[in-house]
Amino acid sequence: MKQHIRKLGGQSLIYGLPEVLNNAVTVLLIPVFTFYLKTSDFGILGLMATVRTILSILYKLGLNSAILKQHYDFNTGEERRRYFGSVVTLVLIYNLAVTGLLTAVGFLFIRQPVSGIAFNPYFITVIWAVFFSGLDFVVMIRFRVMDKPLQYSIVSIARFTISIILTLLLIVKYELGAMGRLYAILFTSALFFLVSLFMLRDLTFRPDTRYLKKALAFSIPLLPYFLVTWILSASDKWIINIYKRLAEVGLYSLGYRVASLMRFVITAVSLAVIPYFYSLAAKGKSRDLGRIGTYFAVFMITMALCIATVGKGLIFWITAENYHPAAAVVPILTLAFLFRAMFVFPACAIRYRERTFIMSLVTTGAAVLNVALNFALIPAIGITGAAIATAATMLFMWGVLHFTAQRSYPVQYDFSTIAKAGLIAAVAYGAQAFVPDLHSKLLTWAIRLAIVAAGVLVLTYLFLLRYPRIAEADEIASAQNSHPENFDEQHVE
Repeated sequence: MKQHIRKLGGQSLIYGLPEVLNNAVTVLLIPVFTFYLKTSDFGILGLMATVRTILSILYKLGLNSAILKQHYDFNTGEERRRYFGSVVTLVLIYNLAVTGLLTAVGFLFIRQPVSGIAFNPYFITVIWAVFFSGLDFVVMIRFRVMDKPLQYSIVSIARFTISIILTLLLIVKYELGAMGRLYAILFTSALFFLVSLFMLRDLTFRPDTRYLKKALAFSIPLLPYFLVTWILSASDKWIINIYKRLAEVGLYSLGYRVASLMRFVITAVSLAVIPYFYSLAAKGKSRDLGRIGTYFAVFMITMALCIATVGKGLIFWITAENYHPAAAVVPILTLAFLFRAMFVFPACAIRYRERTFIMSLVTTGAAVLNVALNFALIPAIGITGAAIATAATMLFMWGVLHFTAQRSYPVQYDFSTIAKAGLIAAVAYGAQAFVPDLHSKLLTWAIRLAIVAAGVLVLTYLFLLRYPRIAEADEIASAQNSHPENFDEQHVE
């Protein structure tokens, strides 16, 4: 147990480094971008980011999830090279055909700007940038399944660094506005397209219908899941804009951005956990998965306690008074991200059994619920209603996915430990919330943070430090009782 935790912890730190640097540099560069870019440029980049997201989903066809899981279905390196080579060949042919079609249709038929944005150069630049990004996911997933987090982080950081340098050069020196950022993305994507081809040179680039059928049977049912997930993440902001002022959207977005620090933690840990889940599941180690899942849940509860408190305080300390109402949604949205973290393991179990259509069904149901709750709550209680709708939707998804996953691939989680950790975190957060505003703002927050720090110390000692040792001792005792004649010092090691 302890070796699993140490390995996952180390890999999560390495995988998380690019996320931390990416977000830190992006925040630091906001003053630069706001000085050199007009508000219309920001609007264009926001819309083009939406186009990039949709095109990326359609270009990948869900194959990123397929190859991440199905890598473990093959026993030899040659089989894996043929499988990956078949997928890469399909991706190249399909992406080139779609890109050529979109380019032709755009130049021949789209004469009027879309939402005030001309097809050329904006849309055409994004389309080809997404095309050149088409092999990145294969390279990065191979790093993950081959247990190479350092290489993953190096490539991620290199790509981000080149993109930022080019962006600053084209925006600051050449004053290209929004197109400066889009050209930087296009050039970086083209450069790493060549790098990806070099890194994938060991593959067998010959399409094999057996491998393609296997991959597509897994990935195609996931397409609605990815598309609906995108809709799910955007509906609250649009509905706020319908019923409230645009300023309310800004407040909600600020609170969401602060709470999404949880998302960065989830992403970093999930990059290590997901391939590890498939690896252990393939070996039939469901007990180990249950213990790792329990540890994962307690860790996320601890992080949520920290982010809900510190994030709320940050808004009061680093923003103007007119932004302070955004602090109200931070704890609720942090709770939503915590529920989102909780269904990482159930989602892995469902994908391991290749019942991917379930993910699409559950996500579609969640999207309907989310939109309904937003329409019901936002007119009455504004951005707080949007945050509640998001948290309720994530709780719904966790419950349904867990129930379904346990029927597909049962995993023995220690819910007693998770419940105790959740109770301690709730008590700590509730206690600090009841601290009244004193004459000294600094003293008020010092007391609140001290209470939360005490809760974190209790969680760390009781669960994050002791739990791996207790779980390992239980495993040794179980092995000794089950097979006393085979028990020796190797179990202790």
